[in-house]
Amino acid sequence: MLAPAGQCAWHFFCSKVIQNIHALRSVGVKDILGKFTIRDRRCPLCAKCYQSHEEKKTDINIAITLLADGMTDKFDTALILSGDSDLAPVITKLKKLCPNKKVGIIVPQNQSAMNLKQHADFFKKIQDRDLKKSLLPEQVTYNGNVIIAPVGWLPKK
Repeated sequence: MLAPAGQCAWHFFCSKVIQNIHALRSVGVKDILGKFTIRDRRCPLCAKCYQSHEEKKTDINIAITLLADGMTDKFDTALILSGDSDLAPVITKLKKLCPNKKVGIIVPQNQSAMNLKQHADFFKKIQDRDLKKSLLPEQVTYNGNVIIAPVGWLPKK
């Protein structure tokens, strides 16, 4: 999507989203997952209590991997798919420790990531057309299992 020249040697996927993770693995994505915790919350309108899931450790997993792989020369250019401004300090540190490394930010829809943009060598906001060009096949095989894309994930014909 961003770098027409060059090859990707490693793919890291750090996310709270686990739906169809096997489909991503089938095309070589190496996943480093965060953790979920259950958190009690109170509705500000009606004061009822409810539980929600809160994702933890994804940003630190990305930061550790980015820094370790940069310092061990596993990449020349890193692409980070995130709008999380908590990643700005590790990008700054990587660029100080490894000034030849480039970092690009790919920002999900509905996020601005202005703080990350200031630290990146290049920046791209995901558009609908990008998502349509980046879809996995409707059916993939992983470890002998056939995985079929959920109907809601398929483009309208």
